[in-house]
Amino acid sequence: MIIAPTKIDMFVELLRKGKPFAFSRYGDGEWISIFGVTAGANRDGNRYLPELGAALRSVLESRPPYMLSTHQLALQLFGRAIDDYLRRIGLLDRPWYDSDVFHHTISHPECFDGWRAFLAELRKRPVVVVGPPYMKGPLSELIGAREFVFTPDRDSILVVDRLAQETREAARKCGDAAVICISCGMAAEVLLDAVYEPDRYTIIDCGSVWDPYCGCPRARYARRLSKDPSWQWPR
Repeated sequence: MIIAPTKIDMFVELLRKGKPFAFSRYGDGEWISIFGVTAGANRDGNRYLPELGAALRSVLESRPPYMLSTHQLALQLFGRAIDDYLRRIGLLDRPWYDSDVFHHTISHPECFDGWRAFLAELRKRPVVVVGPPYMKGPLSELIGAREFVFTPDRDSILVVDRLAQETREAARKCGDAAVICISCGMAAEVLLDAVYEPDRYTIIDCGSVWDPYCGCPRARYARRLSKDPSWQWPR
């Protein structure tokens, strides 16, 4: 697999054009689960549950039409296994994007203008945030999020059907211009696929990119930068 160059400008332009799109992210934890590991958990405490692996495999094996992404760490760890699996299910020749695009953008000052443009586009749209309750206040302020669907702190796969129903209801309130931002761990890909409708709604798997804005940076890069008293997250 070759990861296509992925810049925040691509998302800014898509939002400006108003054409719905969906962007799904597969990290190393998702691949671990896809490959059948059913013990242990990732760094956020999300367990590698059998139903998670089965659901992720089902999504990919349906060959979804929207944008798929992964990152270099996953390729370093499992590159050959990923290639073999994607070749078998007919997804190896699809474009794959860089799932670290958002995290890279907010952690490199030379990319801040692009991130600010991305936030500006979100503020123009009715945004539905799917994530933990601590996101409500900060994201209401940061991007003017209109609707919230609250997820458990971990293992969202166990309630993914309920989350999908609530997300659809929230999006309907906002209309077809809705942008759905999902942050619910390794179940995000499953939820995105369940809610996805061609040419209706924009759905973005945002991962943990909002956590620094909520005062709870969990990713390693975010914890490191948050310790720097001179560092400010771009707004």
